[in-house]
Amino acid sequence: HTLPNLAPWDSHLVNIQVHPNANLVNKTLMKAQLRNKYGINIVAIQRGMETIVAPKPQEVILPMDTLIILGTDAQIDQARPDLE
Repeated sequence: HTLPNLAPWDSHLVNIQVHPNANLVNKTLMKAQLRNKYGINIVAIQRGMETIVAPKPQEVILPMDTLIILGTDAQIDQARPDLE
């Protein structure tokens, strides 16, 4: 087995604030299909003073949420139009 495939070091965490008019507002993470569409993972959601770590698929994306996303630059850039 090749080590680079097990540890995608080009992946990193990025914070993206959800724009109120974004396509994904009021959708659940499951419906948003971010992992399927872009290969990114939402590792946490910051909502005001609250941080939801390892959010469940039923968690709804709200306007002005900050999504903490794990992915590569290319994956994150592809996802930005849906979020911002």
